[in-house]
Amino acid sequence: KTFLLDEDLTLPSSNPEMDKTVYFSLAPEVTEGKVLGGKAVFKGNYRLHLVYLTPEGGLSQWDQEVPFSQFADMSREFDDEPELSVGILPTGAELETMDDGRTLRLKCSILAQCLVCATQKVDVVQDAYSLRCPVELQKRSVELESRLDRRTLPEAVRIPTELAGNAADLAALVDYPKAERREGEV
Repeated sequence: KTFLLDEDLTLPSSNPEMDKTVYFSLAPEVTEGKVLGGKAVFKGNYRLHLVYLTPEGGLSQWDQEVPFSQFADMSREFDDEPELSVGILPTGAELETMDDGRTLRLKCSILAQCLVCATQKVDVVQDAYSLRCPVELQKRSVELESRLDRRTLPEAVRIPTELAGNAADLAALVDYPKAERREGEV
């Protein structure tokens, strides 16, 4: 599902006025999600990080969380309590400064993909076919637990002052962790 985020934001009085945007980024985070019948309902925040020029020519930065809540129609209805996983990504964003230097208009288009993981009963078949003797079919239902886990692990990073210098803003691009099997563990 694609949806639009259109918000008016105001710089707090502790921040200087804004003259011009230097850089901004949006980081999505889904904080809650549920499947209700044939709809996926989710909410979360977009963390806006803004670096801007003040009217005096100095650099300043501001971080703000912008909440959102949405729903998406699913291809079918679910009876039990399935697990919902939502992947979310901005596909376009604009940040416009109003004339007062303190009000900003954020417009962002967002793409969300919903994945439902539900428990399903399957039949286990044993000795279903044999050329040597007659076969008695034995069936029993088995519930299999989900093996997938998804979580966010925050990690504090310290940068020595000689490397950071007089930087106005710092960002880190973190790659996906790599996993390997050793002695039956991942």
